[in-house]
Amino acid sequence: ASIAACCEDILAAAHSAPVVAAGPATTVALAANASRIYADLCNDSGNAIYVALGVAAALNTGLLIEPSGVRRTRFQGAINFISSLAGDRLLVTSYT
Repeated sequence: ASIAACCEDILAAAHSAPVVAAGPATTVALAANASRIYADLCNDSGNAIYVALGVAAALNTGLLIEPSGVRRTRFQGAINFISSLAGDRLLVTSYT
């Protein structure tokens, strides 16, 4: 299949500014969006980031994203994350 055929349902890609974690506290990466087809989450820091779908994030639980790692999710609810240090960055691209 061509790239155009596999991506024809995507209307727009929105790249947010890097979301900076507030340290060991849950931080909103994306608000709920029923139009979201999927989202890419990229850990742009040197520490592990944990992602929670629809609930507050907690250290050492949920989806682990290692440093420089990427996760893709089709979840349309709120996406939260947490890291152990203030200033860690999560890059977010949401496709609708």
